[in-house]
Amino acid sequence: MIREKCDSMGLDMEVLQSLIEAELRQVGKQRKRGLRADFDEIFGGISDAGE
Repeated sequence: MIREKCDSMGLDMEVLQSLIEAELRQVGKQRKRGLRADFDEIFGGISDAGE
């Protein structure tokens, strides 16, 4: 089901996996320092791949 949704949105499953892993690294922390930078890096990789 998730794969179908990603395919319909044009989202690579590896990108979703990276986003989830970045979030999981923050589990248990009161402040999610660095999460925005992780997401920026992941989304930046999408932009770079599309060029």
